[in-house]
Amino acid sequence: MASTRHAPELAEALVRRLRDGAGADVRLALYVESDGQLELIAHAGCSAVVQRLPAGSARPGRAVLMADGDIAAEVRTTFAAEVHAFDDALDRPEQRRRDGDAADDLSWALVRLARHTDPADLLLAACGVVAGLVGVETAWTTTASDVLSWRLDGAAAHPEAVEDTLAIAAGSSLAPIQVPRPERALDPERLTAAELVGSHVATVHASLERYHAIVVASLTDALTGLPNHRRFHEDGAALIDACRATGEEFTLVVADLDDFKDLNDRRGHVAGDDALRLVGRLLEGGVRPDDRAYRVGGEEFALLLPGASKANARTVCRRLQRALAAQPVDGWKLTCSLGVAGFPEDGETVRDLLASADAALYEAKRLGKDRITLADERLLARRTQGDSMAARGRRSFEQMRHLQQLAVALGAARTVAAIGAVVLAELAVALPHDAGAVIFDGEIVARDGPSADAGLRGLAAQAETEGRAFLVDDVAEVVPAFAGGPLHGAVAAPFAAGRGALVIVSALPSRFDRDDERLLEVIATVAGLACANVRLVTSEAA
Repeated sequence: MASTRHAPELAEALVRRLRDGAGADVRLALYVESDGQLELIAHAGCSAVVQRLPAGSARPGRAVLMADGDIAAEVRTTFAAEVHAFDDALDRPEQRRRDGDAADDLSWALVRLARHTDPADLLLAACGVVAGLVGVETAWTTTASDVLSWRLDGAAAHPEAVEDTLAIAAGSSLAPIQVPRPERALDPERLTAAELVGSHVATVHASLERYHAIVVASLTDALTGLPNHRRFHEDGAALIDACRATGEEFTLVVADLDDFKDLNDRRGHVAGDDALRLVGRLLEGGVRPDDRAYRVGGEEFALLLPGASKANARTVCRRLQRALAAQPVDGWKLTCSLGVAGFPEDGETVRDLLASADAALYEAKRLGKDRITLADERLLARRTQGDSMAARGRRSFEQMRHLQQLAVALGAARTVAAIGAVVLAELAVALPHDAGAVIFDGEIVARDGPSADAGLRGLAAQAETEGRAFLVDDVAEVVPAFAGGPLHGAVAAPFAAGRGALVIVSALPSRFDRDDERLLEVIATVAGLACANVRLVTSEAA
C-alpha cells in the first residue's frame, strides 16, 4: 500500500473546509491507509493528535473521515462526497507525494508552519513537522516555561524519558527540537530539511514574540499595567456583540479619583503615580475572573462586569471604596466617585454606555464626591443638555481628533472605493451605526452593515436634492424602503462638491443628535472633495 505522504496540503484544506461548513464544535480526523494501518493525515478541533487505528476491510476507499459532534444528515452526505473525491485524488499520480522526496516534504512543512501566528502553537506544530521529516512519532522542544511536545498518540513526551535523542538545530534563541534517534539510518537530505525547519522556526518564533510584545504594549497602560483606553473600547464592543447574541446583561462602571489634582500639587507627582498604581491593583484584585479593569484616562478607570446588574455593581463599587480608604498614600486619604450604567437599558453601544456612566459619575461629583450613582435618563439629559461646558468641549475635541485621523487616512487613498472604505472605517468609531453607505455619482462605492441599498439611496437622494444634512428619527416615515425593517434613526449629508452623499442608519430611534449631524456634514464635505479629485486625476491620466 502506498505511503501516507499524499498531498497533506490537500488533506488539511479538506478538513478545514468541512469543519467550516459543519460548525466550530465539530471534531474531525482524516486518515489514509498505509502499510495495513490508518494513519492520521489531517485533523481539526481535536485537542491532541489521534492515535493510529487498524485498517478494516469494509471500507470503500483508502481515506477515512472520523467526525464527532452534532452534524446534520445533509452535512454528513456532503462529508461522504468530499472524502470520496479526496480518495480519488490519492490515486492520481500527479497528486501523489513521492515517498522519500525531502524537498517536497520541506515545502509542505513550511506551508503548514506559515499558518501559525501564536508562538506556542508554532513550536508545537514544528515538533510535529520535524517528527514527520525524520520519521519518528515523538518530538519536543523546551521554552522558558514549558516543554512543548508532539506525539502521535497524544501522550506527553519529555527529554528525560528518552535515552538516545537527536537534537535538531533551532538557533540560539530557542532550545533545539529533539526526537528519539531513529533505529534506521537517517537520510542526510531529511536531516538537512529538518534542520532548515528548526532554523526557520527559531527566526519566526523570535519575530512572533516581538510582535506580540508590541501588541500587548500598545493595549496596556504602562503605569498601572491595566488594559488601556483602546483595549477598553475593543473589549466593550466585543462584549456587547456577545450579550446581544445571548440576551445577557452586563454593567459598566466608571471610577474617578477625587481631588487628584490636589494630591499631585500637595504631595507631588510621585504620590500621584503611587495612587494610580494602588487603584490599579485594587481593581484587578477585587473583581471576578471574567471581569475586566481598565485605565481609560488620567485618574479615570473603568470596569466591565459581564452578567452583573447595576445592584451587583454597586456592591463591587462599595468594596473598592472601602479598600481605597484603608490605604492612604503619603498620608492622603484616597476616595473615588463612581458612575454605573447597565447594558442594554442605559445604552446599546460603548459610546452610549460610556455617556450614561459618565453622567452618573458627574452627578456623584456634584453631590459631594466619594459616592456611587446609577445611571438613568434624567441624569443623562442633565449631563448632555445642561450647562456642562466641559462635556461639550470634550466631545468637540473628540470630533476634531476624528477629522484629523480621517484627513491623514484619505491622503493615502487613490481610488473612490478606497476613499469610501476609509470614511466608513472612521465613522464606525466616530458615529457608531448599524448600516452606512458612501454614494458617489449614483453608485454605492462603500457600504457596511446589512444590505439596505434602496433605503440608503433614498436618503442620499433626499440629501442631494435638499442640499443639506438632516436627521431622521424613524427612516420608515421618510423612505418606504425601510418599512418593517430593523433600521430607524438616521443622519445623511450631501457632498459639498455635489454628486454624492454620506448616509448612516441605526437600529435605535433618535440615535443621532445635532452634533452628529454637523460632524457628518463636515466629513461629507471632505469625502466629496476627495472623490471629485480622484475622478479628475483619473480622467486626466486617461
